[in-house]
Amino acid sequence: MYYIGIIWYLKGGVLIILNEQYIKFFLDQAKELARKDKVEFHDNYEKNLETIRILRRKYGITHDDVIDEVKDLILNLKIEDYYQGPDNDDNPDRNYIFWKFGKKLFGSEELYIKLQIEEVKEEKLVCWSFHYPERPIKYPKKVEG
Repeated sequence: MYYIGIIWYLKGGVLIILNEQYIKFFLDQAKELARKDKVEFHDNYEKNLETIRILRRKYGITHDDVIDEVKDLILNLKIEDYYQGPDNDDNPDRNYIFWKFGKKLFGSEELYIKLQIEEVKEEKLVCWSFHYPERPIKYPKKVEG
């Protein structure tokens, strides 16, 4: 095992530990873009749509209310909410880097959140996913206690 900058690697380049300062750096950038309303939500993605439908029925809120709540979750993400990343996109035609988090909406509705900072025409935060997790989310930076 050896240390490069702020990331620990095993021989062969497998990421095992991500320094909290690197996560904080991403979160600071993401929150700044969200505060400036430079966020694109992929609310047409089927899993996101299903989550929106469930939350609308359960809490009597609108589609836009759900988007506002997810934006608020993003603004309140902490290092402890970190799940995975930075991860390369599975699609070889794109060169995206994703960061994955989990956060509870309304205190009990755990959502999986997948984010990317895009810098094509102008810098923006892209929220690719905000849906119920398909499997339990493990929080490597959360201290249980």
